[in-house]
Amino acid sequence: MMRQIQIVTDGSAIGNPGPGGWAAVFAYEKHRWAIFGAVSITTAPEMELSAAIQALRSLDGGTISN
Repeated sequence: MMRQIQIVTDGSAIGNPGPGGWAAVFAYEKHRWAIFGAVSITTAPEMELSAAIQALRSLDGGTISN
């Protein structure tokens, strides 16, 4: 049976460019956790992509790490 993890991501910036942040929320069985970050000068599309990239980077070789 294949194990599945759900990942929800979002990112935003105030102004384009301006200060921004990203977050990713993970759900695996009954476990929930989040990662997040911020940048002083960025754009909204960059933060949206950063959220997805950082979420995938946090998964270590098919295992869950936080």
